[in-house]
Amino acid sequence: MGSGANNTARYVGTAIGITIVTVLLTRSGAAPGAAGLLSGWNIAVLLTVGFSLLGALVVLLARERTAKPVPFLERRS
Repeated sequence: MGSGANNTARYVGTAIGITIVTVLLTRSGAAPGAAGLLSGWNIAVLLTVGFSLLGALVVLLARERTAKPVPFLERRS
């Protein structure tokens, strides 16, 4: 069941990511031709880098922390 949830999340995330990048690449109001595509590409790259860093931060904060061992003498009091 976990594998199915993981695959579903991966496929949905990929589809949403491709859609967002495509919308940014071909957005209206951009310069026509290659200059507009390059501008959209730069924005898409910066956005995906930001989301990647945000995801890494969430994983870092969500990971399990190990407790520090308490010295034997402090446990007796």
